[in-house]
Amino acid sequence: MNDDKEYTSLSETQGHNNASGDEEENTDENKKFETAYIRINISERPFLGTVSLKGDYTGYVGTEPRLLSEGGLTATVEDETGKEVSRPLFWEAKQLNGITVDEDGKVKFLQPGSYQVRAYIKTVQGMKYSPWKEIQGLAAKKLDKLTISDETNPKILATFILGDGSDEVDLSKLRLKAVDQYGNNWLLDAGDVKWLVNGEELSGSTLKVTKAGNYKISLKSGSVVSNELELEVKEKRKLKSLKIASAITDKG
Repeated sequence: MNDDKEYTSLSETQGHNNASGDEEENTDENKKFETAYIRINISERPFLGTVSLKGDYTGYVGTEPRLLSEGGLTATVEDETGKEVSRPLFWEAKQLNGITVDEDGKVKFLQPGSYQVRAYIKTVQGMKYSPWKEIQGLAAKKLDKLTISDETNPKILATFILGDGSDEVDLSKLRLKAVDQYGNNWLLDAGDVKWLVNGEELSGSTLKVTKAGNYKISLKSGSVVSNELELEVKEKRKLKSLKIASAITDKG
Protein backbone atom coordinates (compact mmCIF):
# COMPACT_ATOMS: atom_id res chain seq x y z
CA MET A 1 0.00 0.00 0.00
CA ASN A 2 1.30 3.47 -0.86
CA ASP A 3 1.80 5.54 2.31
CA ASP A 4 0.78 8.67 0.41
CA LYS A 5 -2.76 7.36 -0.15
CA GLU A 6 -5.57 6.75 2.30
CA TYR A 7 -9.12 5.36 2.21
CA THR A 8 -11.64 8.14 2.62
CA SER A 9 -15.06 6.48 2.19
CA LEU A 10 -16.82 3.22 1.55
CA SER A 11 -20.24 2.61 -0.01
CA GLU A 12 -22.17 -0.58 -0.66
CA THR A 13 -24.59 -1.48 -3.47
CA GLN A 14 -26.54 -4.62 -4.24
CA GLY A 15 -25.57 -6.28 -7.50
CA HIS A 16 -28.54 -8.68 -7.95
CA ASN A 17 -31.12 -7.21 -10.30
CA ASN A 18 -34.52 -8.47 -11.50
CA ALA A 19 -34.75 -7.18 -15.08
CA SER A 20 -38.49 -8.03 -15.45
CA GLY A 21 -39.45 -5.99 -12.44
CA ASP A 22 -41.49 -8.90 -11.10
CA GLU A 23 -41.12 -9.58 -7.46
CA GLU A 24 -39.14 -12.70 -6.95
CA GLU A 25 -39.38 -15.00 -4.10
CA ASN A 26 -36.39 -14.56 -1.81
CA THR A 27 -35.35 -18.17 -1.85
CA ASP A 28 -32.10 -19.74 -0.82
CA GLU A 29 -31.45 -20.41 -4.54
CA ASN A 30 -31.70 -16.70 -5.44
CA LYS A 31 -29.52 -15.62 -2.54
CA LYS A 32 -26.63 -17.54 -4.04
CA PHE A 33 -26.49 -15.03 -6.92
CA GLU A 34 -26.61 -11.80 -4.91
CA THR A 35 -23.30 -9.76 -5.11
CA ALA A 36 -22.27 -6.86 -2.92
CA TYR A 37 -20.14 -4.09 -4.48
CA ILE A 38 -17.95 -1.86 -2.33
CA ARG A 39 -16.72 1.44 -3.79
CA ILE A 40 -13.39 2.61 -2.37
CA ASN A 41 -12.51 6.28 -2.80
CA ILE A 42 -8.75 6.91 -2.58
CA SER A 43 -7.05 10.29 -2.38
CA GLU A 44 -3.43 11.32 -1.79
CA ARG A 45 -2.54 12.14 1.77
CA PRO A 46 -1.62 15.84 2.14
CA PHE A 47 2.13 16.38 2.50
CA LEU A 48 2.72 17.92 5.91
CA GLY A 49 6.50 17.71 5.92
CA THR A 50 9.22 20.17 4.97
CA VAL A 51 11.81 20.85 2.28
CA SER A 52 15.01 22.36 3.65
CA LEU A 53 18.39 23.47 2.26
CA LYS A 54 21.82 23.03 3.78
CA GLY A 55 25.23 24.35 2.73
CA ASP A 56 26.42 27.13 0.45
CA TYR A 57 27.24 27.63 -3.18
CA THR A 58 29.70 29.92 -4.97
CA GLY A 59 30.22 29.82 -8.72
CA TYR A 60 31.85 31.86 -11.45
CA VAL A 61 30.64 33.63 -14.55
CA GLY A 62 31.82 31.89 -17.71
CA THR A 63 32.07 28.35 -16.34
CA GLU A 64 29.99 25.39 -17.49
CA PRO A 65 26.64 24.71 -15.74
CA ARG A 66 27.11 22.81 -12.49
CA LEU A 67 24.77 21.04 -10.10
CA LEU A 68 24.11 22.98 -6.92
CA SER A 69 24.67 19.78 -4.95
CA GLU A 70 28.17 19.44 -6.44
CA GLY A 71 29.01 22.88 -5.11
CA GLY A 72 27.87 22.13 -1.56
CA LEU A 73 24.16 23.09 -1.51
CA THR A 74 21.85 20.14 -0.79
CA ALA A 75 18.11 19.76 -0.28
CA THR A 76 16.39 17.41 2.18
CA VAL A 77 12.74 16.31 2.34
CA GLU A 78 11.31 15.24 5.70
CA ASP A 79 7.82 14.06 6.62
CA GLU A 80 5.74 15.51 9.45
CA THR A 81 7.58 13.32 11.98
CA GLY A 82 10.98 14.62 10.91
CA LYS A 83 11.93 11.46 9.06
CA GLU A 84 13.84 11.95 5.81
CA VAL A 85 11.90 10.69 2.81
CA SER A 86 12.74 10.26 -0.85
CA ARG A 87 10.81 12.53 -3.19
CA PRO A 88 11.71 13.94 -6.63
CA LEU A 89 13.28 17.37 -6.09
CA PHE A 90 13.18 20.37 -8.40
CA TRP A 91 14.98 23.72 -8.33
CA GLU A 92 14.37 27.29 -9.41
CA ALA A 93 15.92 30.76 -9.14
CA LYS A 94 14.16 33.83 -7.79
CA GLN A 95 15.75 36.16 -10.36
CA LEU A 96 15.01 36.20 -14.07
CA ASN A 97 18.28 37.85 -15.14
CA GLY A 98 21.92 37.10 -14.45
CA ILE A 99 21.43 33.43 -13.60
CA THR A 100 19.85 30.29 -15.03
CA VAL A 101 18.80 27.27 -12.94
CA ASP A 102 17.10 24.26 -14.51
CA GLU A 103 14.77 21.85 -12.67
CA ASP A 104 17.65 19.43 -12.06
CA GLY A 105 19.56 22.11 -10.16
CA LYS A 106 22.20 22.99 -12.76
CA VAL A 107 23.19 26.61 -12.30
CA LYS A 108 24.99 28.98 -14.66
CA PHE A 109 25.94 32.55 -13.80
CA LEU A 110 25.68 35.15 -16.55
CA GLN A 111 26.55 38.15 -14.38
CA PRO A 112 28.31 38.45 -11.02
CA GLY A 113 26.10 39.07 -8.00
CA SER A 114 24.05 37.55 -5.20
CA TYR A 115 21.08 35.38 -6.18
CA GLN A 116 18.43 33.25 -4.44
CA VAL A 117 17.43 29.68 -5.24
CA ARG A 118 15.05 27.17 -3.68
CA ALA A 119 14.08 23.53 -3.99
CA TYR A 120 10.57 22.12 -4.13
CA ILE A 121 8.55 18.95 -4.54
CA LYS A 122 5.30 18.46 -6.42
CA THR A 123 2.19 17.25 -4.58
CA VAL A 124 -1.50 16.94 -5.46
CA GLN A 125 -2.13 19.97 -3.28
CA GLY A 126 0.51 21.99 -5.16
CA MET A 127 4.19 22.75 -4.66
CA LYS A 128 5.99 22.44 -1.35
CA TYR A 129 8.92 24.87 -1.27
CA SER A 130 12.06 25.26 0.76
CA PRO A 131 13.05 28.72 2.03
CA TRP A 132 15.07 30.85 -0.40
CA LYS A 133 18.84 30.40 -0.14
CA GLU A 134 21.39 33.02 -1.21
CA ILE A 135 24.22 31.92 -3.49
CA GLN A 136 27.10 33.88 -4.95
CA GLY A 137 28.14 34.36 -8.57
CA LEU A 138 31.65 35.77 -8.87
CA ALA A 139 33.28 37.49 -11.84
CA ALA A 140 34.88 35.25 -14.46
CA LYS A 141 38.26 33.85 -13.50
CA LYS A 142 41.30 35.41 -15.15
CA LEU A 143 45.05 35.27 -14.81
CA ASP A 144 46.12 37.72 -12.12
CA LYS A 145 49.70 36.98 -11.11
CA LEU A 146 52.79 35.23 -12.47
CA THR A 147 55.80 34.28 -10.34
CA ILE A 148 59.06 32.74 -11.54
CA SER A 149 61.85 31.32 -9.36
CA ASP A 150 65.08 29.40 -9.84
CA GLU A 151 64.84 26.17 -7.87
CA THR A 152 67.18 24.14 -10.06
CA ASN A 153 70.24 22.46 -8.61
CA PRO A 154 72.71 23.78 -9.52
CA LYS A 155 70.92 27.05 -10.19
CA ILE A 156 70.84 27.97 -13.85
CA LEU A 157 70.87 31.68 -13.02
CA ALA A 158 73.97 31.51 -10.87
CA THR A 159 76.90 33.68 -11.92
CA PHE A 160 77.68 32.86 -15.52
CA ILE A 161 81.14 33.13 -17.05
CA LEU A 162 81.48 33.40 -20.78
CA GLY A 163 83.39 30.53 -22.29
CA ASP A 164 82.85 28.18 -19.35
CA GLY A 165 80.70 25.42 -20.79
CA SER A 166 77.52 26.09 -22.74
CA ASP A 167 76.58 29.64 -23.72
CA GLU A 168 72.83 28.81 -23.56
CA VAL A 169 70.39 29.01 -20.65
CA ASP A 170 67.15 26.99 -20.78
CA LEU A 171 64.59 29.27 -19.11
CA SER A 172 61.89 26.59 -19.23
CA LYS A 173 63.64 24.98 -16.25
CA LEU A 174 62.63 27.92 -14.07
CA ARG A 175 59.66 27.32 -11.80
CA LEU A 176 56.45 29.10 -12.82
CA LYS A 177 53.42 29.74 -10.64
CA ALA A 178 50.24 31.31 -12.05
CA VAL A 179 47.11 32.20 -10.05
CA ASP A 180 43.81 33.90 -10.77
CA GLN A 181 42.34 36.86 -8.89
CA TYR A 182 40.91 34.47 -6.26
CA GLY A 183 44.27 32.85 -5.51
CA ASN A 184 43.47 29.62 -7.37
CA ASN A 185 46.06 27.94 -9.57
CA TRP A 186 45.84 28.95 -13.21
CA LEU A 187 46.80 26.51 -15.96
CA LEU A 188 49.03 27.99 -18.66
CA ASP A 189 49.92 26.44 -21.99
CA ALA A 190 53.39 26.95 -23.43
CA GLY A 191 51.84 28.99 -26.24
CA ASP A 192 50.31 31.42 -23.74
CA VAL A 193 53.61 32.79 -22.45
CA LYS A 194 56.57 34.79 -23.72
CA TRP A 195 59.96 35.12 -22.05
CA LEU A 196 61.34 38.62 -21.72
CA VAL A 197 65.05 39.44 -21.46
CA ASN A 198 65.75 43.04 -20.52
CA GLY A 199 62.20 43.85 -21.58
CA GLU A 200 62.52 42.31 -25.05
CA GLU A 201 60.60 39.22 -26.14
CA LEU A 202 62.69 36.11 -26.56
CA SER A 203 61.95 33.67 -29.36
CA GLY A 204 61.33 30.40 -27.55
CA SER A 205 62.70 29.68 -24.08
CA THR A 206 66.45 29.45 -24.74
CA LEU A 207 68.62 32.45 -23.91
CA LYS A 208 71.90 32.56 -25.84
CA VAL A 209 74.48 34.54 -23.94
CA THR A 210 76.80 36.53 -26.20
CA LYS A 211 78.26 39.19 -23.96
CA ALA A 212 78.90 40.03 -20.35
CA GLY A 213 76.42 42.00 -18.32
CA ASN A 214 73.26 41.68 -16.24
CA TYR A 215 70.26 40.02 -17.87
CA LYS A 216 66.85 40.72 -16.33
CA ILE A 217 64.51 37.81 -17.03
CA SER A 218 60.72 37.80 -16.69
CA LEU A 219 57.69 36.05 -18.14
CA LYS A 220 54.65 37.54 -19.83
CA SER A 221 51.15 36.21 -20.56
CA GLY A 222 48.75 38.69 -22.07
CA SER A 223 49.02 41.85 -20.01
CA VAL A 224 50.35 40.05 -16.92
CA VAL A 225 54.12 40.21 -16.35
CA SER A 226 55.97 38.24 -13.71
CA ASN A 227 58.65 39.31 -11.27
CA GLU A 228 62.20 39.68 -12.57
CA LEU A 229 65.14 37.35 -11.99
CA GLU A 230 68.68 38.45 -12.77
CA LEU A 231 71.47 36.58 -14.48
CA GLU A 232 74.98 37.99 -14.04
CA VAL A 233 77.32 37.18 -16.91
CA LYS A 234 81.04 37.79 -16.41
CA GLU A 235 83.77 38.25 -18.99
CA LYS A 236 85.74 35.32 -20.26
CA ARG A 237 88.53 34.18 -18.07
CA LYS A 238 91.92 35.51 -19.09
CA LEU A 239 95.43 35.06 -17.85
CA LYS A 240 96.23 37.77 -15.36
CA SER A 241 99.63 36.67 -14.12
CA LEU A 242 102.09 33.83 -14.46
CA LYS A 243 104.39 32.57 -11.77
CA ILE A 244 107.14 30.06 -12.22
CA ALA A 245 108.35 28.20 -9.20
CA SER A 246 111.45 26.03 -9.14
CA ALA A 247 111.63 22.77 -7.34
CA ILE A 248 115.47 22.74 -7.58
CA THR A 249 117.27 23.32 -4.28
CA ASP A 250 120.96 24.15 -3.78
CA LYS A 251 122.49 21.72 -1.37
CA GLY A 252 125.89 23.54 -1.73
